[in-house]
Amino acid sequence: MEFGLRCAYVHGVAAIRTHLDSPELNQAQRSWAVFREVRSEWADRILLQAVALVPIDAFRSPYGEELADLVAASGGILGGVTRAVGGVHGQLLDDIDPLLDTLLRLASERGLDVDLHVDESGDPAATALAHVAAAVLRNRFRGRVVCGHCCSLAVQPEEQIRRTLALCAEAGIAIVTLPTVNLYLQDRSDGRTPRWRGAAPVHEMRRRGIPVAIAGDNCRDPFHAYGDHDMVDTFRQAVRILHLDHPFADAAAMAGPVPQAIIQAGKLGTIAKGGAARLILFNARTLNELMCRPQADRLVIDRGRRVSTELPDYCDLDGV
Repeated sequence: MEFGLRCAYVHGVAAIRTHLDSPELNQAQRSWAVFREVRSEWADRILLQAVALVPIDAFRSPYGEELADLVAASGGILGGVTRAVGGVHGQLLDDIDPLLDTLLRLASERGLDVDLHVDESGDPAATALAHVAAAVLRNRFRGRVVCGHCCSLAVQPEEQIRRTLALCAEAGIAIVTLPTVNLYLQDRSDGRTPRWRGAAPVHEMRRRGIPVAIAGDNCRDPFHAYGDHDMVDTFRQAVRILHLDHPFADAAAMAGPVPQAIIQAGKLGTIAKGGAARLILFNARTLNELMCRPQADRLVIDRGRRVSTELPDYCDLDGV
């Protein structure tokens, strides 16, 4: 955590929502204790939020309630993956609806928001997003609900896409698209060139008025072998992957004000008169010039002071 935060801070990141694997109480207690400690240590530099990450069938057992209590005590967000333990996203669980009802009930009773990994698949049969939206409406859930990935929606029939997005808009669901990791993961097969980008139908979502944020996911781990906690790099890649240009319009907002609003990050991610002077300055005059170079010479300012440009050395991880 410390290494990742040091990288992010030098790159100019001001807020991070992370997902903590919480498959069993012992592991969850350890992970959340570490997170609470790190959140406190970094409170004056990066706003940190955490989501409990478990396969959704964990909410069939009493552990779901124990986890919800731990999350509430830690000031976190209740979450999960809309698949079973060891399962894949294309296999919709027979009891997905009652499981979602249980998750939302536990969150509602504790005043928690919800953040879910949904349909991270290229299988058109992965349709959990529509079930999540229907559950939010059915339970009249008043908290904020965020769904990440939602890849399979892009390979479903157009009418099905429209119906699902209409439900999401009505339910007030926000979407996080993770273009770099989904480009890396989706349609991956040894010896075969991928046939699609793995991206969610972002343009269609935004036309519906659904808030969509661009984010990174997984740095140098089994799910994504690359990355350096650099949102500028993530945004540059997203422009290419998702065709957010010609014109750029408000594409940059998907990496600033939109996620700021989704996670309720106060004034972070915005520039305003009288603000805290948390800025990144680039040697570029236009968004096109910003896109064309990696911006390694950026100037990161935190409340009027320049942040060190020295990234942590990978050797710092040798003892881990």
